[in-house]
Amino acid sequence: MIVLILLSAFLVSSGGVDLPPYIKKCSLSDPQFNECIMTKANEVIPILTKGDILFGIPSLSPVSFTEAPLKVDNLFMILMDTYMDNFKDLRITKMVFDLSNRKVELSAVIDRIEVTAKNYTVISGEFVGVRAQGHGRFNATLIKSTLDFKSDIQLYEKQGEVYMNLVNRVVNTNLERGYYYFENLKSATVVDMNAYIDEHWREFGAQVKPATDVYIQELLYLPFSVIAAKRGELADKVPLHGHRDRQT
Repeated sequence: MIVLILLSAFLVSSGGVDLPPYIKKCSLSDPQFNECIMTKANEVIPILTKGDILFGIPSLSPVSFTEAPLKVDNLFMILMDTYMDNFKDLRITKMVFDLSNRKVELSAVIDRIEVTAKNYTVISGEFVGVRAQGHGRFNATLIKSTLDFKSDIQLYEKQGEVYMNLVNRVVNTNLERGYYYFENLKSATVVDMNAYIDEHWREFGAQVKPATDVYIQELLYLPFSVIAAKRGELADKVPLHGHRDRQT
């Protein structure tokens, strides 16, 4: 996750590796440490979502998928040539980094997300209890998406330095309002499926939420997985200077 990579970068009390000039350091000894990370992260997100060679982070602005399966109970569809360009607008509203208890909690919001797909295909299933089939263009507008992220911190040592890995990650999202459009979505029992989904947008959002939350978690964690694939260990670019893991 971009913001959580920044945790490693910000956790530099003195000296250490050279960081890009746009990443400002926060000190573990600062009593306002969480506020420092939140402020600095919000300044850096629009820059870092463009990608960074130092960390091996690909661009998340925009994000595109050639094929994105979405499978939940009673519904299986595939979105093709899917596009989104809103991660640069993500804003951190709460940050809790508790190294003593090995916990990270983060809350964030994106005011507006636009998702488009050149084509979708319903393989099987129901939309809020109504069976329907179709294929064609798809778009969704998600208003005020809030995101809550929780993770345990795992520390490990390499060549005398302590590094951070994030494990047991959990993402939960909520919407203020969702608008969905499926071209050529047909049902034998409902005349206008788009109007039906709009009437039941909360139920439809809840129906697909388990699948969309997984996508969001993987997208936000993508930078860490890229580093893992290239270097064999997670987040081992920036050590937590001055910290030594206490064995328990």
